[in-house]
Amino acid sequence: MSNSMESVLSPLPGNRPMSRNTPRVFRSPPQPHMCVQDTLKGTQITCFINVMSWCKIGVPSQQNAPIPLYGGVKVPLSDRCGISPKQVKTSKEKPLVFAVMVNPNVLKQSGKMAENPQERDGLIDLMLDFIEAMNENIKFSRNFMVLKDRDLTGELKDIWAVIQAKRDAEKIHCSQSLRDENSHPCSPQTPQNAKHKRSDEEGECMEASEACCQDEAASLQPEARGDS
Repeated sequence: MSNSMESVLSPLPGNRPMSRNTPRVFRSPPQPHMCVQDTLKGTQITCFINVMSWCKIGVPSQQNAPIPLYGGVKVPLSDRCGISPKQVKTSKEKPLVFAVMVNPNVLKQSGKMAENPQERDGLIDLMLDFIEAMNENIKFSRNFMVLKDRDLTGELKDIWAVIQAKRDAEKIHCSQSLRDENSHPCSPQTPQNAKHKRSDEEGECMEASEACCQDEAASLQPEARGDS
């Protein structure tokens, strides 16, 4: 993978309503892979990025295809996270913690144990781009480092809770989109949409979710770097 890799939101299987499979939700939750430390640009506020391995995230369709990422959310930091004072630039501001989900195969090649450190740093840069796009007023200094003493900052259960809340919000947004669509029965429909339209409500919701993710992904693709 090159340094010009692009990140996109990946439509998750979890976005589909699971009325018949509710107990299966989060049966295979995200797992810690590595923790990256950086600071907010122009400040001494410490930031920790938890990079999570999750099999629900897709893989690039080909070598130079965009890399699917998910999350980019801020995670509440509990008092039991065990951050060393040496790892915090200032005691005036509480550190910020974020979480990004990536497919295990991508992390195997470009993650913490990547044979090529530049490839790992390129992936980290993309994840920082992704977090900045998902969080207003967040800009990183890009003086990051991968922590050697741990793969996670904060509580794993807090990350799971934040991701589950994000998925629930996406389901609500999906349902609202379907209601809005149904309230305008005379809206034009393209032949492509008609051809692939599913007859059941579950399928319609998944289509709306996929379209939403694709539209948002298009606005999140970072500009090509000079070294690409």
